[in-house]
Amino acid sequence: MALNAYIQQVQRLLNDQIEATWNQYDIVAYINEARQQIALEGHCIRGVPQDLYTVVNQEVYDFSAINVAPFPGTLGVFSVGTIGLLWGTFQYVLRRVSFGKYQALVRNYSNTYQNIPAVAAQVGDGLNSSIYTYPIANDVYQMLWDCYFLPIPLVDDTTYEALPVPWQTAVQYYAAFKALSTIHVGMQDGASLERMKLADRWFAYYEKFMKRSRAMSQTNYVSNWYGRT
Repeated sequence: MALNAYIQQVQRLLNDQIEATWNQYDIVAYINEARQQIALEGHCIRGVPQDLYTVVNQEVYDFSAINVAPFPGTLGVFSVGTIGLLWGTFQYVLRRVSFGKYQALVRNYSNTYQNIPAVAAQVGDGLNSSIYTYPIANDVYQMLWDCYFLPIPLVDDTTYEALPVPWQTAVQYYAAFKALSTIHVGMQDGASLERMKLADRWFAYYEKFMKRSRAMSQTNYVSNWYGRT
């Protein structure tokens, strides 16, 4: 969806099409915050980079080093699910553990031991996170990271929208909630309470459409053609 379409949706919810209360710059900021929240909560911008490789004698791989060019409209990776590794004709998934467990039970072996990586742990939250792998790579292997991305801010209608349908529907409700939650100085108490009630209403709609978006995005498949398992 284009930025102006988002703006019109939010202005309708706020009943402020003439920008009497909220200027467009604030609305755009609320829209972009909503898009980030939806990406973080919904894990809905997803991709598997094909150009990630282990480096001999390197244990740590930073999210910031991931090339996001093949994924238009993305700012960077904030989380990684499974981590696959290709070894000759074999492909397997590294065992994921918490960094606490990684420190206590995995990393306390020789820090110079090199082999095919088998265990991985994430350190940090958000764009500045890293993945630790052990054993330390003894060769160059292709890695397949199941990555979750944050979207770049929308600045005009030409900005690519990475947030997929149906998740775009929830944007207007979070943005309206944020706008109404910003109480203006000098507003009367009664008016403030009414705005907060309306803000709660739009946030409830946001949560409703987040659940609907997840349900719509789940893949339907038959796990067993011969009956239930």
